[in-house]
Amino acid sequence: MWKNTNGTICIALDLYNYIVVDTNVSVYNIGDIIEYEAMRNGDLLFITHRIVSIDTENGQYIVKGDANTGTETIDEDQIIGKVCEIVNFEPDLID
Repeated sequence: MWKNTNGTICIALDLYNYIVVDTNVSVYNIGDIIEYEAMRNGDLLFITHRIVSIDTENGQYIVKGDANTGTETIDEDQIIGKVCEIVNFEPDLID
């Protein structure tokens, strides 16, 4: 289970919702929300985006956060799994 902390897929997920990721999926389709890993500035990040296109010839996926304007191309081996459940989280209110 991962916690959404970056807000780039906020159309489908509220910030800080928890997601359950199925790591046993072998086929991904356009529209699937996936969790993948990517290196940014030397840091390994786990990112939740939606598949918007598939380049079957090169084994790559074009993904996009719902709140983003641009897309990103990732390799199939970066994909951790498909988001199969969103768990709503209501933080406690602090006076």
